[in-house]
Amino acid sequence: MNARDAYRATFEEYGRKLNALERLMSSGPPCEIEAARLEVEKARMAHSAARDELAMELACVRRHAPSHPQAATAGAALTR
Repeated sequence: MNARDAYRATFEEYGRKLNALERLMSSGPPCEIEAARLEVEKARMAHSAARDELAMELACVRRHAPSHPQAATAGAALTR
């Protein structure tokens, strides 16, 4: 899985875990709420790691991009 796909997948998983926690918050037993809270934290950490990996990959690509004017113009158009 590439960095962009991992970022998206971990974001979706984080959202699912948050939704599950929200459902439990209104009427779930405290032990289940705590377990769900820990799952949310694990998902958040995984998403943060995937975000950082993607950011590093994008920074690396940017640093190694060709430096001639035509390439710079093309790169700027992609970021708009």
